[in-house]
Amino acid sequence: IASGQIDFAREHVGSSQVRFVEIGESGSLPIDSGSMDFVTCIEVLEHIHPYYALQLLTEARRVLKPSGRILATTPNYRSLWPLIEWV
Repeated sequence: IASGQIDFAREHVGSSQVRFVEIGESGSLPIDSGSMDFVTCIEVLEHIHPYYALQLLTEARRVLKPSGRILATTPNYRSLWPLIEWV
């Protein structure tokens, strides 16, 4: 959990609009369908089995409003990042 990122978002967006949640054993997010403007998934997908990645992205889509957006990032291994990690 990147508490610094959550604090930054709360400060710049508003604390009542920023939540950190985890997918539970049921595979679903504890969020109402169509209730979120934005979902982030930062440096997670590359660490989980493709089945669970699809489940996560499906849930993200479910909770987003029709005009909502998802931001998902993964490392760019064609960049200098692998060298930085090695060093």
